[in-house]
Amino acid sequence: MDWAIDKISQQTIHANSAIRVANRYVCPVCGADCTLRKGRVVKPYFAHNSGIAPEACENYHPGNGIYSSNHYSRSAIYPIPKLYIHAVGSEWFPEILVYDYPLETGEIYIPFGMNGYMKVFIPRIKVGGERIAVKTREQYFLQTSDDVIEPFKHMICSPIDGLNKSNYNFFNCTDDRGIKLHTGQQLIWGNTYYVVWHLDLGMAGWLPNDILPQEQLKVNYQWFCKKISLPKYDNQEVQEWIFNKFKLQVRHTPIKIKPVFPIPDQELGDGSYLFSNTKLLFFSIDRDTGSEESHQLEIFTETLYSKKVTLSGEMPIILALNPLPLGRTHLIVDEDSDVSLKIYHTEKPFNTYRIPGVEFIFNDKTIGTTSLSALFSPLIVSQFNKVLHNDSSLEKILLPKGANGSIYSIGEEDHQKVSQVDAETLKQQVLSLLGKEDFVIDFGNYGKIEIRNNSKPECGIVLKDSTRNKLKWINKQLVYLGNGLYPMRNIKGLSRLKGVEKNYVQNDGSLIEFLFQRPLVPTLLIPYIKQVVEDIASQDTNQTKEMGK
Repeated sequence: MDWAIDKISQQTIHANSAIRVANRYVCPVCGADCTLRKGRVVKPYFAHNSGIAPEACENYHPGNGIYSSNHYSRSAIYPIPKLYIHAVGSEWFPEILVYDYPLETGEIYIPFGMNGYMKVFIPRIKVGGERIAVKTREQYFLQTSDDVIEPFKHMICSPIDGLNKSNYNFFNCTDDRGIKLHTGQQLIWGNTYYVVWHLDLGMAGWLPNDILPQEQLKVNYQWFCKKISLPKYDNQEVQEWIFNKFKLQVRHTPIKIKPVFPIPDQELGDGSYLFSNTKLLFFSIDRDTGSEESHQLEIFTETLYSKKVTLSGEMPIILALNPLPLGRTHLIVDEDSDVSLKIYHTEKPFNTYRIPGVEFIFNDKTIGTTSLSALFSPLIVSQFNKVLHNDSSLEKILLPKGANGSIYSIGEEDHQKVSQVDAETLKQQVLSLLGKEDFVIDFGNYGKIEIRNNSKPECGIVLKDSTRNKLKWINKQLVYLGNGLYPMRNIKGLSRLKGVEKNYVQNDGSLIEFLFQRPLVPTLLIPYIKQVVEDIASQDTNQTKEMGK
């Protein structure tokens, strides 16, 4: 490899111009540490310390118009997708976290999604990344469209370690989900983990529950899963058992790092803390022991800034990032992934921070103002049905830059083009067509909405007041909380209620449709949704029988 990035200057450098200094160079494509090799006979070149260099790294040249001098930072801030676990009650499934790579185009293909083949449009991935439910596999490979540029194509398409059939797989446990630990990574006293293993390894040899608190989850195909909680303090019996059974060590975190002020707005999907509109950030570094050995803190951002600070003496230490740069900042101590802090800083509060997309703003008499993406067209169709019956109104259509599209009657060949400046005109056109003919609003990659004006007669089943009130409350929470990560299709009994909203009067049918058409919902609402599904199933069955009589 002829080129590398000099950590000191943060610029690309050719091997002929470089000097031989340890730990100074990194690959401009994947961010791996590199070493300069040269001699009397050997032509100067850079080699990956691992001894293996992908073709994209070997072929790198700064003049090809693809790479830039900040790929060392980017490769650390935008790593390859990671495997997670997600537990819902006693059930669990793997997830792959796909990061929000800074690309304006491109798609990621996931051939082993929970529901089969999946496609993700990269610019629509939310800040902090998206977790995609996948099937149990020993290794995962993602694919991308041809317009995804390097080094991101290389990052996304790198192999992802799956579930090892011949060994036990450990996942950190935080709020019923967690990231997979790498092979040989030490466990931490006081932490909780998910342990996943293949049935070939059997069920024997576990410590009793009073020594090691544990919870058995349901079998996922041929894979077992237990949730275990390690004691907070050293326990010789547990230590020996973990080493004998898993060949792993347990340790105390030598040092801890956490934000102090201001309070984070929230935690994102990749574990980053979100801060909005703050000039500086105070964070603390502390350790549990009285040791005074020194540690090294490394700070790097996606804006080329990187710095190493030696920490020694008494702790805790309060440090400040001033100014706190926009975008991502990572802090890591002693290159230990268990002692790190990931920060994402935006200019405005997260509840107003949006990934650009086509949005329809409705004022619903039941749930208030709601913003719906064109990607979730069934929810928008439901709102238009309510507009027809004066139970909702279309307030505004938001068209981001580049969101050109077309509106046309179903079956028409000539499409009337709309663009960003036509948002108000588009709104009037939609309202003028509503209730008169079937038509389509097509925004290409931003989504398509098909509206069929089959007016619903005011006859059918009427929901019980208690069920209707529950539905209104759930739908209102969905407006505030947005889409979660729990698939609606996994709710027991829901599949038998497909299309049931057509059996109900208009208002009740719209309430049911608003909930049932959502692909994903927040986990905390699952118990309430299950109760509503049972109520609707019971009422629908009873009244259908009466109608049959």
